[in-house]
Amino acid sequence: MPAASHKMTGTKIYWTWRNMLNRCKDKKRYRYDRYGGRGIQVYELWRNDFQAFYDYVSKLPHYLEDGYWFDRIDNNGHYEPGNVRWATISTQIHNQSMKINNTSGHRGVCRLKDCNRWMAYIGYEGKRHYLGIYENIDEAIEVRRQAEIEFYGEASF
Repeated sequence: MPAASHKMTGTKIYWTWRNMLNRCKDKKRYRYDRYGGRGIQVYELWRNDFQAFYDYVSKLPHYLEDGYWFDRIDNNGHYEPGNVRWATISTQIHNQSMKINNTSGHRGVCRLKDCNRWMAYIGYEGKRHYLGIYENIDEAIEVRRQAEIEFYGEASF
């Protein structure tokens, strides 16, 4: 990679770019399996051109605002124009992939084996909020959906 001429090495935006590249191409990186390991790629123009990346993402809403971090809109999509944004931590948590051990098929809903009931919960501002225990899965899903609207402004399903 040629020497940096942009004079932005060490800035938040530069480290955002470097971390994006590393997550997608360096198999030794922490959580590579959740990015490059599952096929997530970086837009070809951005791979070797920090300035092209900067020119695009610096024009997006909330660029450099406190409390906003770089995020993919479609968690299964690539880092590319139209699929990236600056988002709050709460939005990013809402946008995560479903956990591998999820048995309900719905984020924030799990079966309690010992009593054969369903528990609903939601993560917001770094805390897990328990929404209750329900006799059937449909009730738990609906409570979770309503909580998503309340906490995030929209439901994920």
